[in-house]
Amino acid sequence: MREIRTSEIDKFYSLLEDDESRAWFDARINYLVYRNAPDFIKSVRQINHKRDWHIIGYDDFTDQYQGQKIVIFGAGEEGLLTEKILEDNGFTVYAYCDNDPEKQGGVRLQTSKYINLQN
Repeated sequence: MREIRTSEIDKFYSLLEDDESRAWFDARINYLVYRNAPDFIKSVRQINHKRDWHIIGYDDFTDQYQGQKIVIFGAGEEGLLTEKILEDNGFTVYAYCDNDPEKQGGVRLQTSKYINLQN
């Protein structure tokens, strides 16, 4: 795999045409480098508060799953990010499940919302 240099990132950044595009770019690059989900969510909220976004299929999802117990497969950073997004939109995450033994038992997530599914 080819290494990406900061000069290439700067060149790409300079081609972005508006502040919103640059804010999304910064948020995503920072998440890819630092894997800090709370900072990524904060950045996304700052960008999104300026617009009324419509997510295709969101109404159907809301109608079908609002009030249901939601289980997230994946107890890593993306699982935490998914929980935050769901809870910010009025959903309740019931539990996490993961097939990685290092993430089982709530140790890594610091949560009791972990269930163990046996094969």
